[in-house]
Amino acid sequence: MVLVKDNRWSNYFMSHGPDFDSFWDGYLGRSERNLMFVLGHGFDPRMCHAISLIFGKKGKGLRDCIALHYQDDSKLQPQHHADLLENNWANLNEVVKKVGGNILKRGIKMQSKGKLRYASISAANVFDSLDQLSDYTDIIIDVSAMPRGVYFPLIHKLLVLIDNAQEKVKPNPNLHIIVWEDQKLDSCIVDEGLEEKASYLHSFGAIELETTKDMPIVWIPVLGEGQSEQLEKIRAFINPNEVCPLLPFPSINPRRADALIAEYHHFLFFGELSVEPRSIIYADERNPFQAYREIRKTINHYDRVMDIIGGCKVAISPISSKLLSIGALLAAYESRKQGKLVGVTHVECHDYRIEGDVEDLISAARGVPHEIWLAGECYER
Repeated sequence: MVLVKDNRWSNYFMSHGPDFDSFWDGYLGRSERNLMFVLGHGFDPRMCHAISLIFGKKGKGLRDCIALHYQDDSKLQPQHHADLLENNWANLNEVVKKVGGNILKRGIKMQSKGKLRYASISAANVFDSLDQLSDYTDIIIDVSAMPRGVYFPLIHKLLVLIDNAQEKVKPNPNLHIIVWEDQKLDSCIVDEGLEEKASYLHSFGAIELETTKDMPIVWIPVLGEGQSEQLEKIRAFINPNEVCPLLPFPSINPRRADALIAEYHHFLFFGELSVEPRSIIYADERNPFQAYREIRKTINHYDRVMDIIGGCKVAISPISSKLLSIGALLAAYESRKQGKLVGVTHVECHDYRIEGDVEDLISAARGVPHEIWLAGECYER
């Protein structure tokens, strides 16, 4: 496989729906695979979907799991849906026990003693080196029950460790991201207790330097429904000079992009922003690699155009689906590796809850599993 230097994932591997199942059938059946599955212990009913499917496949090798527990200094007990948390934990233990695996608990500290949001820093510290993963051929990160402030720094850290590995006693592990996408359920999981101000995510900050304070800022918000308050907080935080919103198109709902434009029409096209229609970016809502390419293209364009005035900074705000957010993560990661001033802006929240009839939502939940292969064998051939 030939990779383009300036566009690392121009060739990529991804599968979803029925292809997800057939991929793991063949992948685990061909040779021995030692799997480390990382997931978040949350109330999301999709928490155990992927691990149940993958660990239920035939094949030889280790089948272990790291469960991330979200902790808060003031309240270690969950505020919402404690019954779902308990059921998910029982299901996880049953799945891992069947294959003779082990579950390791890792605490994600959500708040510091000073009441500052600490989740991003805590998530980045889950892995210190590849040595602790040396027994495994494959690392699988299931973000289905993880907040963005956790899975962004977690995936970033693993990509850094894999990319920086020089002496390979063993081949580096394959890195897989799993997203079990269910738009109806996602739309019913709402934020509670937003922070007063936006901030740059840990591992995706450090662009607000004294030497760059006068550079213009290009803002790329990846739009999703019901995020007006977050958008306004981020706008106030970065005060952008140019705005290039990314809309999901094509999408399962062919009118979704139009609906988002209608929802944010006043915010985007009136007042201080005055977004030009030609500045809008479009990407397939089911393909994070297309979002990655389109965001990278936009970053490179402004980098060239503004070079004559000393360059620019780019702030990406993924407030849409997890698939599009993964695309934003990859674009930010690769751009920063190439020395560009790119950060990820985010508004932390204190809790999440499911809005509506929980039992009805769970029984109606379907969703589509997505396999996103980010690093490993398929890119080394």
